[in-house]
Amino acid sequence: MKKIALLLLLPILALADNRVASHFLNDPERYEDKKITLSCAYVERVSGPVREGDFDVVFQAYTVGRKDDTGAGFIFVTVLPEDASDFARKYGADLKFDSQANVKIRPLSGIFRRDSEGWYLEYGKSE
Repeated sequence: MKKIALLLLLPILALADNRVASHFLNDPERYEDKKITLSCAYVERVSGPVREGDFDVVFQAYTVGRKDDTGAGFIFVTVLPEDASDFARKYGADLKFDSQANVKIRPLSGIFRRDSEGWYLEYGKSE
């Protein structure tokens, strides 16, 4: 009976952290040019050029696992200049907590892309 319960629980556990940056970056070709959604804890604007030939504003989006609020990596996100202020306000520049002291997670969606610098999320252009 315990084996059956464990087998039923395994798919649930596997889904627990499938919206973190490390999940997508560990098998990036599978998600290339597809819309993905991340569990975003907060973002930080990157100063200076990061993406080659890209004139968008670049942020780092820090993701968090749903199981125990552990950090699960970050991914670069390109945002149109006219959307940068709203994006920063929406996702915040620091951790926010709910009434149970859990990290507040906001879903962040975009197209998973690759350029000569690596993998990133393109926000807003193809939404």
